[in-house]
Amino acid sequence: MMADNQKVDRPDQKSSKDSQSTRNSGDLEDDQKTFQCTEDIIEEEQHNPEHYPGVLEYAPFPALGSLEEITQTLSRVRSNQTQKSEKNNAFTVDYIKEDVNAFKQEAYHTDGIRNPGWLTVLSCFLVNFFVFGSTFSWGIYQKLYISEVYAGQTSLLKIAFVGTSASALLLALGMFITPVIQKIGFRGTMAIGTVFSPLALILASFATELWHVYLSQGVLFGLASAFVFSPSVTLPSQWFTSRRALATGIAVSGSGVGGVCLSPMIQKLILTIGFRNTLRVQGAFGFGLLCISTALATSRYRPPPSSNGKNKWYHVYDASLLSRRFVLLLCFSFFVPFGYVVMSKAPFFLAPSYCEYIGLDTSTGAVMISVMSAANAICRIALGYLADRTGRFNTMFVCTFLAGVFTMVIWEFAKSYALFAVYCVLYGLTAGGFVSLLPVTCADIVGVENIQRGLGMAYMTTVIGNLLGTPIIGLLQSTFGWTAAIQFAGSMSIISAFFMIILRMSMSKGKLLAKV
Repeated sequence: MMADNQKVDRPDQKSSKDSQSTRNSGDLEDDQKTFQCTEDIIEEEQHNPEHYPGVLEYAPFPALGSLEEITQTLSRVRSNQTQKSEKNNAFTVDYIKEDVNAFKQEAYHTDGIRNPGWLTVLSCFLVNFFVFGSTFSWGIYQKLYISEVYAGQTSLLKIAFVGTSASALLLALGMFITPVIQKIGFRGTMAIGTVFSPLALILASFATELWHVYLSQGVLFGLASAFVFSPSVTLPSQWFTSRRALATGIAVSGSGVGGVCLSPMIQKLILTIGFRNTLRVQGAFGFGLLCISTALATSRYRPPPSSNGKNKWYHVYDASLLSRRFVLLLCFSFFVPFGYVVMSKAPFFLAPSYCEYIGLDTSTGAVMISVMSAANAICRIALGYLADRTGRFNTMFVCTFLAGVFTMVIWEFAKSYALFAVYCVLYGLTAGGFVSLLPVTCADIVGVENIQRGLGMAYMTTVIGNLLGTPIIGLLQSTFGWTAAIQFAGSMSIISAFFMIILRMSMSKGKLLAKV
């Protein structure tokens, strides 16, 4: 009897063995369901032991084993679930990181005609055509406002701030528009500018006071234009690799073409229907162009969240981008507007006055404006082509340096029609480097995936030069003469070229003949 009794397993021991065998099978999900009821009872018994007397001591469910076994199993289930959750989260994070890194390095499979990025090139071209074409044509309205509409109420220095405020806001707001792009996308952001940029010109047609012009044709037009320009100018760089500079050059050449086309059109319309109806026609025309541009705009991705702080979408400043090379690019961008961008505006605004200064007809100045606009358009395409083959930083330095030299030497001694025409052509052929090459050089430094934020920060540094550069040129010319104005513009461009050559040598690691 003793032997037989020893051979017979007690029900609770047998159940424990079966339960252990089941647990060893690895089906932890079934274990969790099985012990859920027991866990609830144990917790309730701890709070109210009268309902379940002796549960903790005797475990009234023999098939589940003893209390110690139950507790160990429940702990093992929870631990396994935690490990699985952490493993899944880690896999997800690693997958995202691998996906982002792969995207950073992977170019689109072709830079040829089948690349859909050419639609973004056309989109950016139309934006530049209207936005910068309207900016260049400001000189026509400026002359009209001073001589007729608001005669005696303002001066050349004061009224110039309408045009400069529009230009400054157009370029400087890119950094603040990046969070908007992250939230609603490129096309949604451009749609905002599509509506309000033409609306600004239409509102200016109803202006009866000078401050109305400042708010509408100046501030509102600059703000709204930034919503279409800032997103569009970075799109070609997302699609192209070997032809990135060429694609960007073609896109921004729209500003030169716009200067050639819109200025004569506006001048003719003012003589025919008056300046108020001209502003309305110009706004309606721009609305049509920007609608087409917004429809054609396509992107590969939205700007990534800032790595500064908690990675929230509303961050506009990313300290992680501030490398030594990027700081040099920011220094270049700061000084460029005082010379380079100012020179791109000063000849357009001051060419008629300079022609009178050297004894030529004012109509000759208008012809020179068209010459510079056409050369500027050709320049941006040509510089983009050369930059892809000789190096983007090399091309940026050469065109910046030559633009300064041409201004300080040729324009200074241009006392005849022939020499001034030579300067206008040479200047036009080098003046487009800043606009066409800054996006691609910025992409080379911060990466294509960060170009929206990086380019926005670079454009932000141009705000002081854009706002004050042209008035300073005009003030120097009226106070000290043409020599002071010309030499100031040329010297600031040379200073910008100095920062660019340092950046270029850093990118090439000291090699003089490298393609950078």
